[in-house]
Amino acid sequence: MWGASTGNTRAERTWPEVGSQFARAWRAFFFRLERVHGLQRNNPNHLWLLHTLFLPSINEDCDSFVRSWNSHPISGKGHNKTPNDMRLLGQLEHGIYPDINGGVHPEVLQYYRVEEMEDKEEAERVVIANIREEQYSQYYHEPVAVPKHSSPFEENGKEVKMFSRLLQELESSDFIPSNYRLTPGEWETGIYPIFETIPFGKKGNRRLEVPLPPHIWLKRAIQWVRCLVIMDSIMDSRQ
Repeated sequence: MWGASTGNTRAERTWPEVGSQFARAWRAFFFRLERVHGLQRNNPNHLWLLHTLFLPSINEDCDSFVRSWNSHPISGKGHNKTPNDMRLLGQLEHGIYPDINGGVHPEVLQYYRVEEMEDKEEAERVVIANIREEQYSQYYHEPVAVPKHSSPFEENGKEVKMFSRLLQELESSDFIPSNYRLTPGEWETGIYPIFETIPFGKKGNRRLEVPLPPHIWLKRAIQWVRCLVIMDSIMDSRQ
């Protein structure tokens, strides 16, 4: 897609759906982990644990949304066809182009006059550099720095094995650590909160209540706290 996404109505319309169908719930869950379940957002070990525990589930939710979105009919220019239908019809009408060195379209190579270059990898680098230069005016900010999330455990594997063994013991005994707001006695109403309030809007000065069904999110919170307690105990044993 060329140009700013803000000029593409359909692309912009997708973001509210991404939020309402899965992203907003994960955001609210991470707010809850920080508010009551011991998450420290500036602690690299905690970031590693978040990635390790929940990134596969987030990716599954994302894939599920993509499958659902690509199967829903689009009005207007889509003539009530789904994205999957339009992709198939486009392939039938125009054919399927082979990928070249990571997926650079033959017509793109021709457009940038590099289709005759013998070094195809260099041709791809030239194409990418040209696209980046042409699209630079559409960037509104520098790329966001991605937090480091390398494993806090020793490379020899001893601590990893200890972590796995202790986690298996806690799970088999159904033990839930105290002082992390995970047991009925620690809940204000005796019921695990069904909603979490998060900042909302461009300025973040509005509030939105997001449902977090306990049969899904309480289990994940317990998993987080168990792993957090074990990780912290292993880190403390080094001292």
